[in-house]
Amino acid sequence: MPYKNNRPGRFPGVSFILFVSAVLVVSGPFFSENTGPALQGAPSRPILEEKARRIAAKIWVEYLQGGQRKRSSRMRRVRRLLAALMVLRGRHPGFEPHECMAQDGINPLYLSAPYFPRFQRDQRRYATVIIGDSTMDMNAALPGWLDPGKTQSVAVPGNSLCHYISSFRKSIHTRSPRTILVGSLGGNDMREGASAKKLVRLTRLLARELKRTFPGARLVGVSVHPVRLPSMNRISALVNPAIRRAWLEETGGCWLETRPLFRIAPHRPAGREHMRPGDFIHYNRTIAFRLKKALREKCNLTL
Repeated sequence: MPYKNNRPGRFPGVSFILFVSAVLVVSGPFFSENTGPALQGAPSRPILEEKARRIAAKIWVEYLQGGQRKRSSRMRRVRRLLAALMVLRGRHPGFEPHECMAQDGINPLYLSAPYFPRFQRDQRRYATVIIGDSTMDMNAALPGWLDPGKTQSVAVPGNSLCHYISSFRKSIHTRSPRTILVGSLGGNDMREGASAKKLVRLTRLLARELKRTFPGARLVGVSVHPVRLPSMNRISALVNPAIRRAWLEETGGCWLETRPLFRIAPHRPAGREHMRPGDFIHYNRTIAFRLKKALREKCNLTL
């Protein structure tokens, strides 16, 4: 989940970026051909490329026609889809082509330092690997939260379920980790307005891909936690149980529900005392270490 309050800011050169975006969206031949392997069951690259181009072009037109408030969100989608086009044509080795790319694109932050470059350099073997969004990335940065000698974090702010699916093979070099921890399961998807049906489908797909790639690993899932945004709390309260069922049915692993860590009544939002200063999304050090303790007690996982 992205840092701080997730309020979109202006980024420089919007007119220039839009011009470049328009050129790239309509210019399939601009990219070199991809000769790498596709994921099992993925549609052909020309089909994915065409779908991604159509969606990106539509969003780009909507950006020009839409109000100023919605433009930042549309621009983020354009950037993700354009990055996905580059991956689909083999211009970046950080992701593997997958059908969900044509809808969600990819996370540009993953491609930047310190994330993908660090993952590529790290050839050590770990007992536990953490796949996640900004919540897990921030937890992993807390002194004492994990043992860097045995636990690797490949969490990246802004990651969605589709981003997990498209990138984990390129990020994890441990062939046979004992445990893979995934969290949160669907936080950024919920923020983007994904339907319950899509969230459950992608959860099942992620679980299957992880089991197929790491058949000996135990899979541990972490729910979307309470935040200080009422709309997101309503969505997570409705959808978390379905995601939990899907995860456990597919993995036979462990599930950790995060609401008890906050010690609040059902359907109540997180309080200021639970969150980082000025942050409506990310919990503080106290909750992070309660999570660490709960993983040990409920899932027999020591980070």
